[in-house]
Amino acid sequence: MNKFKICPECGTKNPPDVSDCVNCDCDLMSVPVTDAQQVTVKNSSEDKLAVKSSLIRVCSECGEKNLPNARKCANCGEDISDVIPTSKAESKSAAFVLRSLDGRIVFKIDCDNITVGREHELKDYLAAKTFVSRRHCRLTLENNELFVEDLNSANGTYVNNRKIFQKTKLAKSDEIGLGGAVFNGSRQDNATYFLVG
Repeated sequence: MNKFKICPECGTKNPPDVSDCVNCDCDLMSVPVTDAQQVTVKNSSEDKLAVKSSLIRVCSECGEKNLPNARKCANCGEDISDVIPTSKAESKSAAFVLRSLDGRIVFKIDCDNITVGREHELKDYLAAKTFVSRRHCRLTLENNELFVEDLNSANGTYVNNRKIFQKTKLAKSDEIGLGGAVFNGSRQDNATYFLVG
């Protein structure tokens, strides 16, 4: 009889001796080995119980909410095996992050109002960026939506290479340019650029 482990995250049938899902890297250490006969007689109340599970593991790197037995984040691949599962109701994670153009997370946006500049939030990251003002822009979270507004900076704030003049709503994967736009495919060295994640 064929034996396997069914991944609780993606449903893939895995060989019985693996500890991580071959498809999504979910932790299978606590998943019992089963066979086709057991799957057909599985009690549907077990499925309902699994769906009602109120625990999740929140990735500290990107804020993704994962299944309580996940060892790697489904979104960014970060090791979350040491994250203690918490109640869905209690979990509060960053709704948005700012990433450098190479994909590294630079800043997690986890409060309602943030001033960004060389003398405010991200000052260490922006210290050498002379086109960025000391008090450059404000990021605001309102009803799970992220907005940016320029604070009369010397060189402007750009969203997707367009200079903004009023509070502007951001979406994931938008590019924010502080102090410079992209000209002829190249970015200015003294400005800085972030991707919204």
